[in-house]
Amino acid sequence: LYTSRGGAGGGAVQVSGHESVVEFGGAVACNFTYSYKPGGCMAAHMSNSSFTLSSAVRIENSRNLDLSYHGTWGGGGGLAVDANRSSVVMSGNVSCLNTVSSLTGGCIDVYVRNSTLDVSGNITLENSTIGYATATPGGGGGVHVEALSSVARFLSSISCKETHSSKYGGCIDMQAADSDVEFLGGLAFESSVSDSRYYVEGGGGMYVDAVRSGIVVSGRVRCVESFAQGPGGCIGFGAVNSSITYTAATQIRDTAAQRVYMYGKKYYGGGLSFSVASSNVTVGGRIECANVSAGDGGGCVGVTGAHSRVVFEGEQVFENCSAGGEGVGGGLAVSVENSTVELRGAMASRGGNGTRGGGVSVRATSTDVVWNGTMAFYRDEAVQGGGLHAVLIQSSVVMNASIMCNHTYASESGGCVHLESTDSVIESHWHVRVGRTLRSYTSNNRTYSSSISSNRGGGVFVRAQRGSVSLLGRV
Repeated sequence: LYTSRGGAGGGAVQVSGHESVVEFGGAVACNFTYSYKPGGCMAAHMSNSSFTLSSAVRIENSRNLDLSYHGTWGGGGGLAVDANRSSVVMSGNVSCLNTVSSLTGGCIDVYVRNSTLDVSGNITLENSTIGYATATPGGGGGVHVEALSSVARFLSSISCKETHSSKYGGCIDMQAADSDVEFLGGLAFESSVSDSRYYVEGGGGMYVDAVRSGIVVSGRVRCVESFAQGPGGCIGFGAVNSSITYTAATQIRDTAAQRVYMYGKKYYGGGLSFSVASSNVTVGGRIECANVSAGDGGGCVGVTGAHSRVVFEGEQVFENCSAGGEGVGGGLAVSVENSTVELRGAMASRGGNGTRGGGVSVRATSTDVVWNGTMAFYRDEAVQGGGLHAVLIQSSVVMNASIMCNHTYASESGGCVHLESTDSVIESHWHVRVGRTLRSYTSNNRTYSSSISSNRGGGVFVRAQRGSVSLLGRV
């Protein structure tokens, strides 16, 4: 039982190194340690140095209690590291239980500048939290990392259970500027919550804020019963002039994002959310969502942005996903302008629900859209577009897609597909198949099975104003 009230922090251990090599080769264990400065257990300040934790670190019941620190770095209920032009290595496993920070990083707070951060040990966090503090720039119920002109690599797994942030990043908050960040191991979030009412970033499990940076997430991602007051019940990304590559094998279940409409901007994505500007986003791998919902759009995945390139490849599977509020895209919602969008993977939605697009919604303004791959919808429902809803404004679209609907329903128009085009050029060589069922709807002397609309376009509804629309292929 130790308490540090002054100095540079560290409830039990404080390390200060300049042009030094510091390594903890033995195990570190803290229980009921407190600090009124950074690091409830340990604080390390390194300059032009090397700092290594090569053995296991166990932190329990430790706290950072400072409410008055207004600097960039000042949290960490357990471990706090401040490194400038240094190397930070965490090769031993780190476990945190019942840790609290009044500022950032319920257990771990790392601030690196012109440095490298290599984490090859597993990190396990349970019941870690941060309290409400308006003066700090970050969140992270378990881990907060800020990288400036640095490289950060997480090579092993990070597991979070019942972590909480009153700002953003229910477990992990990653802030990157002019940096490269890689999450190559697994990420697991169970009952992780971000519930701030004053910040819109969200991220029930993790929030990543990237400015002029490169972000890579691979390996495996698992989210269960997590929640965000903002977008991204599992993971939320915000990117400006950056690159995001997301290829993790992902499973998201019973997760939600609350509806958010602030500063004249909407945010989508009940599971994964991407809010981008002048950036490149690639979403690949296999993403599975079950019983995932969003407050405004994109029950599983949501993308909003401008002046960006967005690519979907791999496979996305949505089951019983829904969108409330505006209700665009029960499974996926994409809303971009002045951008390039490529949809070239395979998407499948079952039991989806939304106002516009029971499965998928795409809204593109002044955007080039290349639409390849396949989409399959089963028992999805909406007011418009039981399976797919697309609004294209002043855009160019080349579509070579295969769309299959079975037992989909729209109460107003487009039992399978609702397509609106304004001042756009659309060249479609699509194959739309509407499966058999006992129910059917007749429109213009043609009978559409399975995909039903009580008003217009039992299977496909198209509205075009000006521009050019060429729908070739087979329906």
